[in-house]
Formats: sequence, structure tokens, C-alpha cells
Amino acid sequence: MMLSKPTAHSIPEVPPRMPWQKRARTLLKRALIPPTLVLRRNRISRYLSSESQPKLHVACGANLLSGWLNTDLAVLNRGKTVYLDARKDLPFANDTFCYIFNEHFISCLTLAEGVHFFAECYRVLRPHGVLRTATSGWPLLVDLFKADDMLARRYVEWANKEFLSTSWNLPCLTINNYVYGFNLRFIYDPSCLAWALSQAGFSEIATANIGESGHIALRGIERHGTVVPDEFNQFETFVLEATKK
Repeated sequence: MMLSKPTAHSIPEVPPRMPWQKRARTLLKRALIPPTLVLRRNRISRYLSSESQPKLHVACGANLLSGWLNTDLAVLNRGKTVYLDARKDLPFANDTFCYIFNEHFISCLTLAEGVHFFAECYRVLRPHGVLRTATSGWPLLVDLFKADDMLARRYVEWANKEFLSTSWNLPCLTINNYVYGFNLRFIYDPSCLAWALSQAGFSEIATANIGESGHIALRGIERHGTVVPDEFNQFETFVLEATKK
């Protein structure tokens, strides 16, 4: 038996959604939000409402900076650290922060993830806001092969003993451990890092010394020198500051 095509008159009209139905749907959506997400939103909201110059610290680890919103993928200090996956869009509105800081973290992201992170930093920074990035990379790895550099030789000896428990003072061991032992995804030099920042929208990019800055809020905030001997931190680390126009 063939079915006849329904006419416009035979199709029942869908009643318009009533206001109480809309409200019920909204309440249901809110109820489905994980409690941890609600907690994170509340902590972020409280921080932003209490700071006239908000400062975002990404991948803080155990380095909790006073007056900063300390965030990390692994929340080790509950109540003091806010969960943040820097590979994704940052959960902040445009033009939120005056300063953003990350230390020995950017190489844990792929190049594409790094550029996306920098673009998100650009978005959530206020005009004239500053992003400070401290990291190590190719300058260190190249210097390790300078046999006449006493600091490089001491670094190789220390790193191989510290991380590989060996007395074999071979730079190749140090480099392989640097790349593979810490699960790095992309290794920068200063020029490549500046290029990645420019791809994200930054045009004012400058080098800085560890612990030093023209901005008071960005002085003395690096802590990598408390994890490794200070002379090796100076040997490893380079710093760039990028300002949003």
C-alpha cells in the first residue's frame, strides 16, 4: 500500500517552548557541569575580582607566586593552584591579564601547540600587557660540545651524574637525556621562539636576563635556579618578553 505524502495541514504544529521549559533546560545544563569546573571558575572569578593588575602563571609546578593566578596541568597544591591545560583555549575573556609568565615549559608543547598557546596569551593580555617566557634549548645543546668550555664540561658531568647516575662525561648522553628524558616536544633557540611569538601576534619582543625586567611584576620570579645549581641555570636559560600593542 502506498502512503500518501503528508500535506502541510496534516503535520502537527510543535508548540512553542514555554519560558519554564527554557529555564529547566538551563538548570539541567548547569547541573551537568563537573563540580571541578565550577570550582575552577569560582577560584578564577575570586582572583580576578581581587586584583587590579591580574597576573597569570602557567605551568607553575611547585613555584607558587604571590599575587599571581598559579595554574598547572597537575594540581599539586589544592586550593592554591588552578587546573589549566595550556594546549587548549585559555578559559579567560579577552584583555584579562596584565602579565603572563611561564618557565621551562614551552618545550613541552609541539610547535603548533606552542604558537596556539602564545596566540591565546596575546588574546587574554590587556593592551601593553607582557608575556615573559623562560626556557632552555639549542644554545645549551650546541655549547655542550665545546670541549674547551669548562662550564660546559662541568654541566655535562653534573647532568649525567644527576639524571643518568653515570660518570661517563659524554655530551651525547646529556643531549639525549635532555630531549627524551624530559618528554620535550619542540626545542627552541631565541630566534625561533621570537618567530613563534610573532606568529601569535606579538611584534614587540625583547631579550631579558634571568630575574631582571623593566616591569617590577616580572622581576625575580624565575625559580629554576632553585632546582638546578644557579650557574647551570644561567648556562641553560634564555628569556624573552613579548608585549601586546
